[in-house]
Amino acid sequence: SSINAACLLKSCGVMTKAKRYEFFILSVTAGATGAVLYALVGVCILLAGETIWGLSPPAAVILPALLGGYCLFSIVSGILFAARWLAARPLKVKILLTVFFIVPVYLAILGIFYSIPYGIYNFARYRNTPADQPAGKKEPPYV
Repeated sequence: SSINAACLLKSCGVMTKAKRYEFFILSVTAGATGAVLYALVGVCILLAGETIWGLSPPAAVILPALLGGYCLFSIVSGILFAARWLAARPLKVKILLTVFFIVPVYLAILGIFYSIPYGIYNFARYRNTPADQPAGKKEPPYV
């Protein structure tokens, strides 16, 4: 019966603790990568003798780093969220969303607005979920 429960959980799209951990790690890694890359852009601009919006040198490196980190974090978060949302849909809905591809694209782009609240929610659920149970469930369902 545990195989049936695992199949049911997978088909329902319920995020387990492992999936939440994966989402968190991928999002944070993307944010850190974006921060480093855009901090390097700020350094290169300063080394070229230019200024960024008239900012002081430390701010001219920190501001692009923060914006770049947030941008990459949001993009990856949106893509992961949209992909998981699409994976839980039936085949007919997936076919319609393939025809109207702009809907999943907008879901990914909207990650700019929901990435931080969902990231906080995801991390809180990750911390409060026992290792062998899906998030949001008291007991795993058995079929």
